[in-house]
Amino acid sequence: MHLGLLAADLTHTHGWAHYSLSLVQALRRAGVRLTVVASRSSPDVPGIELHRLLPDTNPMEKYMLLRSLRQAPAVGRLLHECDLVHALIEPYAPVGAWVAAGRPFLLTAHGSYIDLLLRRRPPAGSLYHWSFRRARPIVCVSHYTAGVIRGLLPDVPVTVIQNAIDPVRFVDLPRNAVVKQGPTVLSVGAVKLRKGTLELVRTMARVRGAISDVQCVIIGSLDAEPGYTQQVQAEIQLLGLTGCVHLLGHVPEATKLAWYGTADVFALPSLHVGRKFEGFGLTYLEASA
Repeated sequence: MHLGLLAADLTHTHGWAHYSLSLVQALRRAGVRLTVVASRSSPDVPGIELHRLLPDTNPMEKYMLLRSLRQAPAVGRLLHECDLVHALIEPYAPVGAWVAAGRPFLLTAHGSYIDLLLRRRPPAGSLYHWSFRRARPIVCVSHYTAGVIRGLLPDVPVTVIQNAIDPVRFVDLPRNAVVKQGPTVLSVGAVKLRKGTLELVRTMARVRGAISDVQCVIIGSLDAEPGYTQQVQAEIQLLGLTGCVHLLGHVPEATKLAWYGTADVFALPSLHVGRKFEGFGLTYLEASA
């Protein structure tokens, strides 16, 4: 079996990337023949030959659909010998379905982008509808995500394969690589409305009333929702938490793992905001490892 994979950047910096990297590595360990087409910003991964053609998703490039479709002929040439094509994230579904032609096509559905893409105006929304319906099946990372898909596309077959983590990454976590200044609450995830960052900041003001030296470390992109990030920063100032709540942004993988090994509590008060929702919440698993 020769699989053609359309993948996000192969890193652990965000959910799509983590899924892409983890699946590619697991298939490689299983001896499956792969051709991997990834986003342009994807770093080198030992033992994996990457073809960096697809638009970036973190942050999301403008005109994502148009840019990805422009790469379809080149992607098609790379995957012409593959027995199956799998789009590992929702935005790559149209190019994956087009390239697959008469071959089996799989799509992994993660979370909010399912609904957001399907509700786009024509012709973009029509292309996403067509490509999602072409998938046999749509692989969902949670039963909640599967329920959303069934509500939107009731005639499309859906299967659930839940996200997981590689426990090897969390063996012997470093505990002295970061400076802990007091009892520490850790949150890992982009600063977004649906991640509940503002709620966490306000809660820390109450916690500090009982634990004066408490610290809160928030790891994740500060650029996903710039206006919301500014609101969070203003709230930190307003509540006098500049020495308590720390927005670190993106950090190296080793630093993130060090905080997992050092922090006392993990908190991610995710919210369902309109059509945006937490499809799985991978960092809860990471924090529990």
